[in-house]
Amino acid sequence: MKFAIFVSNRTTFPQHLVTAAIEDVANAVRKSGHTPLIPAGGVANDAQALQYADFLKENPCDGVLAVFPNFGDECSCLTALRDAGKPILFVAYADRLDQMGSAVRRDAFCGKISAVNLFRQCRIPCTVLEPHTVEVTSDIFQNNLRTFASVCRIVNGMKRLRTGSIGARVTPFKTVRFDEVTLEKYGISNESFDLSELFSRIKNLKENSDIVREKAQFIKEYSSWPAGTEDVQLRMAKLAVAIEDMIGQYRLDLVTLRCWTELEEELKLSPCMVLSMLNDKKICANCEVDTVNAIAMYALSLAADAPGACLDWNNNYGDDPDACILFHCGPTGHL
Repeated sequence: MKFAIFVSNRTTFPQHLVTAAIEDVANAVRKSGHTPLIPAGGVANDAQALQYADFLKENPCDGVLAVFPNFGDECSCLTALRDAGKPILFVAYADRLDQMGSAVRRDAFCGKISAVNLFRQCRIPCTVLEPHTVEVTSDIFQNNLRTFASVCRIVNGMKRLRTGSIGARVTPFKTVRFDEVTLEKYGISNESFDLSELFSRIKNLKENSDIVREKAQFIKEYSSWPAGTEDVQLRMAKLAVAIEDMIGQYRLDLVTLRCWTELEEELKLSPCMVLSMLNDKKICANCEVDTVNAIAMYALSLAADAPGACLDWNNNYGDDPDACILFHCGPTGHL
C-alpha cells in the first residue's frame, strides 16, 4: 500500500522539525510494510499546496498522512488535500514537557484540531485516531498505521462495488430484502441472475474436462469425504466452476446464492462448501441471497485483509448476558 506524506508547516515555528518529520514518518511507513510517497518539503501556503495537489495527481496513492510536526497551516492543508479523493489520516506530533522553548515547541495538537475542524466544515471525510498526539517512531503509531491501512482498504475497495445475486430471495426470509436503487446511490451495483442460468452452466460442463477434474481434486483435499462420494465431488466441482465463471464474466466482487431448496432437489447437494471455498479465496460469498450482509462481510474482509463471515446469533449461553452460541449452516471456511 502507498501512503502519501503531507507535512503541514507554519513558518513561525522551528523549521528543522519539518525536515525531520518527513524522514521520521517515511521510516515509520516503511517499517509498517508500506511504501511512502515523499514530497519535496512541507506545505505552508497556497502556492506550495497547489504544488502538492499536483504531486498527488502524479503519484497515485492509497491514502494520505497529513502530518503536523508544528502548528501547521489549515488553509493550505485544505487546498492541498480537498480533492485528494483518498482517505486522510491526521497526525500531530507530541510536545514534551522538557522541550517547550521557542526553538523546539510544536503546538501541533492545536493545529491538528483546527485543520480537522475545517475539513469537517467542508464535509471532507478524514480520520483521526487515538492518541491525539503521537511519537511517530513509537509502536503506538505503528498501530495507527495498521488501522489506517484497514480504513484505506475499505474506502478504496468499496468504490464501485459489484454484487451478484444468483437466484431470487427465498420466500420464507423477508429479512434479507434490500433496495437496489439505494445501494446504487452509494456506488454499489447489484447484478441479478435467475437460478436457471446457473443450472444451465452446470449442465454444459463436462465431467471429464480438465477444469472440472482439477476443481474436484481441490475439493477432495479441501474437506473430508467418506468413501464412495466421488460423484458428489464432481457435482460440487461443476457448481464451483459455474459460479466462478459467473464471477469472472460479470466482474463480481461478491456473490450471494439462493441456496435452498432447488440446489438440493436438482443437484442433490448443498452449496455450503463451495461458498466456503470462495470466502477462503477472499471472494465474499453467502447464502440465502443475503446481499446486505454480504456487503458487510466484504467490508469486514477488507478491514482485516482476511476472509470475513456472517454468523447466526443462535442461542443464549446460560445466564451470561455477554456470551452466546453462534454458528452457521455453511460458508465460514477455515476461519
